[in-house]
Amino acid sequence: MPRISRKELKKDEFATEVSKTYEFLQRQRKTLTHMGIVIAAVALVVASGYFLAQRRSAGANDQLAEALKVYYPLSGDITYADDKARYSAVQRRFAAVADKYSWLKPGLVARYYEGLSARNAGSTDEAIRLLQLVAHKRDENYSSLARFALAAIYAQAGRTAEAENLYRELLRKPTDTVPGETASLSLADLLSATKPAEAEKIYLELKKQAPKSAAAEQAEKRLAELKK
Repeated sequence: MPRISRKELKKDEFATEVSKTYEFLQRQRKTLTHMGIVIAAVALVVASGYFLAQRRSAGANDQLAEALKVYYPLSGDITYADDKARYSAVQRRFAAVADKYSWLKPGLVARYYEGLSARNAGSTDEAIRLLQLVAHKRDENYSSLARFALAAIYAQAGRTAEAENLYRELLRKPTDTVPGETASLSLADLLSATKPAEAEKIYLELKKQAPKSAAAEQAEKRLAELKK
């Protein structure tokens, strides 16, 4: 019996493995074809979903922009009997965008402005409810803006302890939209009537930490008023 070299043996083993692989692929051809179709279909759905989301986002941005034109009117824009009427009207616009696009960023922004509009229209309880919705969202920039607005409403309503807690929270975790200097200045303003010594300390700290900032300039003015 002729001897088979190791090289030839390996070659035969390789050929056998190739043959087995080919046979397996042939048997599984229908399954693999089906899988390919499924994968292609999933890819198509994902792509369609992406473009649909982009389209919806664009539509949401357009509607939000139209509402913001009423909130921040320019000369020649639609006029209203008074500010209360304007804010009441624009609140409904923001509500429509927020309800329709609640899962998109423009919907979150619209909800925030809906809360501000309610406050400006004199509906304090409604403003608090709406701004609390935004305050509990994961978007830290709009969450902090909502808490900042809530603190101002609480302060105006005499709910000083709640306002103080919110300002201190914002001070512990500043964001791009509510930086530490802004939270510090607002906290000191709140405390100036009831805890003037602590307010003075915060004003002095602001001047020390950021001497050339707008917050330091305001702190200087507040200190002068505090000492009168």
